[in-house]
Amino acid sequence: MPGSRGTARIATAFAAVALIAAGCSSSSGSSGGAKASSTTSAPAAPVVHAVGSITVTFVDHTRPTRPSGDRPGTDSRTLPTLILYPATGVGAADGTPRPIANARAATTGGPYPLIVFGHGFAANPQVYERLLAHWAAAGFVVAAPTFPLTSSSAPGGPDAGDVDSQPGDMSFVLDQVLKLDKAHDGPIAGLVDPSKIGAAGHSYGAVTTVGLVGN
Repeated sequence: MPGSRGTARIATAFAAVALIAAGCSSSSGSSGGAKASSTTSAPAAPVVHAVGSITVTFVDHTRPTRPSGDRPGTDSRTLPTLILYPATGVGAADGTPRPIANARAATTGGPYPLIVFGHGFAANPQVYERLLAHWAAAGFVVAAPTFPLTSSSAPGGPDAGDVDSQPGDMSFVLDQVLKLDKAHDGPIAGLVDPSKIGAAGHSYGAVTTVGLVGN
């Protein structure tokens, strides 16, 4: 299927997380009433980055957009994508990161994990920008596409019937973001750790995420 490489990367990342969680759940106690010793230390303070923002329009020419209402179908799928990333500079003093358009990417601490995010029905990535900016400030690159027919800007109004096509959209966007990461220049060149990839979503975006990681 188109974008299967991206889906495989996500599945691998989720499997790794599951294994790590299983390893951490073992008990440190011992039989015979012996007391287990442990050493505790204060948790490290979270690193809070400034946040950069770009919007890139990706076009998947391998999959069509079906007709919806009075709107004719097309032979491709157009996906404007909001990308937020750790940037140079100091994080917001009040703890509320404010994305800066085309900001220079952070030069230390990377590469960073990538999260692909799916918006809900009749919404768009900007609705979630505050949440996604917090993720970027914490050290993630976040890519959030606007889906062609379920977004608030869909011509003729949102169409819930297109949700089955959206896992392919997220997989395609994932592959395109990794291509930007491998480029010689650009705001996110060299910023992504391709071995650490996750997916998240809200409402129909959550359904989309399940479809993405389940195939």
